[in-house]
Amino acid sequence: VHYPADPSVLLPSATTFEYCRPEVMKAVAEGYYVPEQLLKWVMAARPQVDPPCMPSVPSVGKWPVVIFQSGLWGSFEFYTQFCRDVASMGTIVVMLEHEDGTSITAVDRSSGEVIEYEEQPKWPYDIITFNRGFLGKRTDELCEAVKAIQAIASRMGHEDIDGDAAASPLLQVLRGASPERFALVGHSFGACSIVHALNEVPPELAQCCGAVLLDMWPGPLTTDPSGAFCEGLGERFPVPYVSLLSEVWADNEWYGASCRRFSSSRSTLCLEAATVPGSAHYWISDISLWAPGWLLRLLGVMGPADACATYASTARAVQLSLLSIFENSSHSTLRSDFSSLGLDPIARDSTT
Repeated sequence: VHYPADPSVLLPSATTFEYCRPEVMKAVAEGYYVPEQLLKWVMAARPQVDPPCMPSVPSVGKWPVVIFQSGLWGSFEFYTQFCRDVASMGTIVVMLEHEDGTSITAVDRSSGEVIEYEEQPKWPYDIITFNRGFLGKRTDELCEAVKAIQAIASRMGHEDIDGDAAASPLLQVLRGASPERFALVGHSFGACSIVHALNEVPPELAQCCGAVLLDMWPGPLTTDPSGAFCEGLGERFPVPYVSLLSEVWADNEWYGASCRRFSSSRSTLCLEAATVPGSAHYWISDISLWAPGWLLRLLGVMGPADACATYASTARAVQLSLLSIFENSSHSTLRSDFSSLGLDPIARDSTT
């Protein structure tokens, strides 16, 4: 959980932890064929980026909430800086560690057992059937999270909350959340999960203010590479949204058309859609901070553009998108704002 904080006052009884968990470090080393000792030398024992401080109090009302969903093989560590930047605009960011087998690592809340990542089969395979269970589980977890956040945020006292609320750092943070103002942000499979969850809106998500979709992976939703199916999904999408694509994803022969046509002119609730030039699929993740650019390009996780510049423009675009969503304000300036950040607008023609 990332939140607006008062850096002068530490949060009592909060537990500190390392920036990167050992099990995540091990999985990254194996996944990218990088010596684990090298990763340990770079990241081991590095403390969390921010100390646990007391939450700030907004001048008016409560903080809106952003619930972030990662892609396949995701983890808290991969999106630390992104969630910090979203929280810095005045939101409480809750990142879910999914227990569906799509996270790089997770722990079962009931049993305490480690949940291993379930690898996608080698192509060809029935991608829709294989991922159906993951999407269903993620929808259930999202609804459960929203319900819990709203229950905590709507209670002013300590009663009816398990444990000692005064001693619970998480409860102190979430008490500052606005129960009626939440938005969903997702990357890759996380964006796909949001589209799936809102295709038939469950009661728990009825108050959702909007969504920001980053490199949505349409594979688990359709096998149609023309984008016609996703154009229909975008037309029916029930909340205001913004779609941002890395250049690599926008140009992908299998997914690009689906992502572009999801934001076609038929989608009346699309606030804006744009591509980040020179970026690759992992451009919003912390991976770009872990190693030199030449090495990350060699591994195929960074595009030709400067990683810091593409990340900064994207983070600002996400902030502007969420401001438009939460304030229910005119989105007429988003296109010019995005252009000033160096983003390329996506043509909204339905045949693009």
